[in-house]
Amino acid sequence: DNTSANTSSAVKNDNAEKNYRQVIKSYSFDYFDGEEISLNAADAVLGEVDIITDAPDYSGKAVKLSQGGEASFSISVPANKLYRIAIEYYDASDSTLPVNCDIAIDGAYHCYEMRNQQFESEWKFETEDFATDRYGNEIVPESLRIEKWRTKYFCDAAAITIEPFWFRLEAGVHSL
Repeated sequence: DNTSANTSSAVKNDNAEKNYRQVIKSYSFDYFDGEEISLNAADAVLGEVDIITDAPDYSGKAVKLSQGGEASFSISVPANKLYRIAIEYYDASDSTLPVNCDIAIDGAYHCYEMRNQQFESEWKFETEDFATDRYGNEIVPESLRIEKWRTKYFCDAAAITIEPFWFRLEAGVHSL
């Protein structure tokens, strides 16, 4: 059995130690070329999570995850194909580091890289006028997070594979 329930213990399967380049070679499905499949996470969530309606610059419901949080979502696909999966997110953390998480599909890691998905923030300088020190060197001003929603496809955080990942999914409902 290559899958297990996604609980607080580690998710395990045969592909968990294989990198994406190894896994994609084994796929025989065609690429999905139909209409984009889109869903609201708050409507697709499985189980108890924090649903908010006051997310910044967002008019609907959103799922709020805190550090160490966990959520599962139900996704449905129409055919046996290869699909790309993107997530829309808003980083509300105080850290300058990207948000990291692991993503399992149907209780199993698609490949090794799915154990470290990164969701970056964008930053800008507080001012474009750089002050100088007593030696005439520019002093880097404070950085401010650009507060906005972002969309990111699941991909290789190390950028060894540049393209977003393709996932082999059979027609029907899957958990993410």
